Amino acid sequence: MENNIYAEIIATIAGILSTMAFIPQAYKIFITDKTEDLDFFTFVLLSIIFFLWIVWGILINSHSIIIFSFIQLFFILYITIKIYKNLKGDIKNNYNFFIKL
Repeated sequence: MENNIYAEIIATIAGILSTMAFIPQAYKIFITDKTEDLDFFTFVLLSIIFFLWIVWGILINSHSIIIFSFIQLFFILYITIKIYKNLKGDIKNNYNFFIKL
């Protein structure tokens, strides 16, 4: 039982710190509405990753993993949507190198 408490404390600290990493980026996008230097597919991948962290948190019944993954997923989806809107939905012309592969 004692190890579970330490694991939750560590997960909470990690969740707080990793969430703090996305706040400045999301805030800057909110203020400037500029996303041209950000990669759309990276944030799509991050969305999938944090969704899987939520599933993992549910499976192991870790409230801190679930809560912080939801918060991070919110920021990542916000950024992803803003990138997509700034691409004007024209992913094909902005990512020609994927087509050539």
